[in-house]
Amino acid sequence: RPEYRLGYAHSLILNGEVHSAIDVLTSTLEKTDRTETRNRVVLTLGNAYSAIAQNAKARSVYETALESDPNHLGFGFERAQTFMRDQNWDAATETFEQLLPGAESNAPILLQTLYGLARANERGGRFETAVRLFERLIALDPTHDEALNYLGYMFAEKGVRLGEAQQFIQRALVREPENGAYLDSMGWVFYQMGGLRQAREYLLKAIGIEERALQNMGGTDPGRLDGIRENLAVIHEHAGDVAAALKQKDEA
Repeated sequence: RPEYRLGYAHSLILNGEVHSAIDVLTSTLEKTDRTETRNRVVLTLGNAYSAIAQNAKARSVYETALESDPNHLGFGFERAQTFMRDQNWDAATETFEQLLPGAESNAPILLQTLYGLARANERGGRFETAVRLFERLIALDPTHDEALNYLGYMFAEKGVRLGEAQQFIQRALVREPENGAYLDSMGWVFYQMGGLRQAREYLLKAIGIEERALQNMGGTDPGRLDGIRENLAVIHEHAGDVAAALKQKDEA
């Protein structure tokens, strides 16, 4: 039964045997006609390819599925995500924009699409467009901590609207007080506002949290490990700037 094979593939993925899971999922996809199960297999197979950075193969899986079901928002969203992972910001922007009209009547997909579209625009250098999209997203969901932090950090990086940036990031921290990325954002806001000692406090706490996360990860999720290392590099850079501004040269 394809449901059992799908469950087996999930267990392989959790055990780090992604290539074996792909083999199981590929053969299952060829043998199942039930729409609901087939859709779950497609999404799992695409995510499995993405987990080992084979984004073009993941995209091909979604595109093949879209040929049979062109209005499937989940397939369209995951296809757009593959462009984000490839850092192809223009293609990601275009794909998310194509999804937007259909997503307007589906609240969860709309929030995800707005978040992806805002990120793609920001990474593509379209700051004001990204701001408008994040503001719309936050208006729809005032507790969306990822959007709150992202917009606050954007303002902090530009050194603009710092009071609003602080409020946005504080709201994100209410949701996740031990999130290293959010603590880093708040530290950077304080740095931009001249509150160096508060900045140092937030940044050192962020470093501790992210370093503990790195130690606890092991080697089971290379993508997650890379993400933590990237976060740590940014946080250390920020902490170095703060230490230098405080004339703490050795620490910097």
